[in-house]
Amino acid sequence: MILLEDYKNYADINSPNQDNKLTPLVAYVNDFVEKYCGTKFSLQTVTGERVLVSEGGFILPNAPVSSIENIELVEDDRGFEYWPRLEEGTVEVDFEDSIYARVDYTWGYDGLPDGLKIPCFELISYFYKR
Repeated sequence: MILLEDYKNYADINSPNQDNKLTPLVAYVNDFVEKYCGTKFSLQTVTGERVLVSEGGFILPNAPVSSIENIELVEDDRGFEYWPRLEEGTVEVDFEDSIYARVDYTWGYDGLPDGLKIPCFELISYFYKR
């Protein structure tokens, strides 16, 4: 998320004199933004997520999906093809049965989205100036 150096560049702070005061503020704002938005802004790895495959596909419980490492049918060893729609967190498969699968995947954001950086910087400034 926001790093101390990112904030210092934004606020044009060149001295380490305020680092002890800024470091907990940066950590607080990072935590606050994740809780407020209800999502993690770092990549998260999930191993063995059990999902129900029905009507030719399934939905992963977390999105956006960065990558799918493995999909394994539970108690069924047939091969199959799949087509992920990573941004949506959905996967289409080439069979119509209802069956459970285990999925290994990575989800989340590879860093804070650009649209949240300046609001985070401003929130740090707000607390810093109080």
